[in-house]
Amino acid sequence: MTLDQLNYLIVLAEEQNVTRAAQRLYITQPTLTTYINKLERELGTRLFDRSKNPVKLTKNGEIYLARMRELILAEQQLKDELRYQDSGRKRIRIGIGYTHSAMWAACLAEALFNVCPTLDIQFQEGQEADLMSRLRTGDIDIFFGHAEIDPVTFTFGELFQERIVLMLPKSFLPVIPPDNQPGNPFVIEPEALNGKRMIVPGSLMGLNLNVQLLWKRYGIAPPSVIQTKNMISGVQMVALGLGFMLGNEELVRFLQPEERDRIIYCSLPDMAQTRNYYYGFSESNPERDLIINVIKSLKGLISHSEKPSYI
Repeated sequence: MTLDQLNYLIVLAEEQNVTRAAQRLYITQPTLTTYINKLERELGTRLFDRSKNPVKLTKNGEIYLARMRELILAEQQLKDELRYQDSGRKRIRIGIGYTHSAMWAACLAEALFNVCPTLDIQFQEGQEADLMSRLRTGDIDIFFGHAEIDPVTFTFGELFQERIVLMLPKSFLPVIPPDNQPGNPFVIEPEALNGKRMIVPGSLMGLNLNVQLLWKRYGIAPPSVIQTKNMISGVQMVALGLGFMLGNEELVRFLQPEERDRIIYCSLPDMAQTRNYYYGFSESNPERDLIINVIKSLKGLISHSEKPSYI
């Protein structure tokens, strides 16, 4: 099956009408019908129920379409990989979360180009569970995140300790102490959060575990939540008064000064205020030396940015 032929199935599944699908594909209706009939005969099963309108995928059709998407994507990735190997060019594939990519990717790329100007860099942003899966399948060369990786299979180490803080709209608390900064949060009681909406990270993000532990330990039960994979969007929501969140203190660097003024920084009694940030890679990776350089470069960037730019 070619990409064009797979697209026939996708468009028909979307349009749920043979005539509209053919028009969208710029082919005749008989051409599309003939192709679907031929494919179903070869497979020995119906992919579409065309006995009534709208036309819908059968259960087998759903399975077939999902699997063919995966196979064709894998084939395309393999072709790209083989062409890349023949080119002789150097490449590094970095798995990193959305927020930390926004924080560090540009400066990290600049540092790597100072060492190897012709290097190809791929930042593959995603949620941590997905990134760890990509590391295991060899789709990325190095993982950065808060989740611990199997130290037997991978070289695994701590990069730094990231400080986390509760960020609340000023409207949530009646009294705000002076000199309240992300690095100087003041302690509030869990009851102060009763009835308050919370902004939470994606379910596959490392920070989600911290939030779950926070709820369990302090008995916090928000009446509603806003979930986002991008915690920069989250802190912007806090500035708008939409809810409170737990997050990296340096997220506020992405806010305008007037937005920062609308946020207060807190912690709960005995709340953990740091979490570890790790790296992981396969020792057998042929680009090991380059990977070590990436780790050193990122460590250098972090050590030079220990004093947040918003202070």
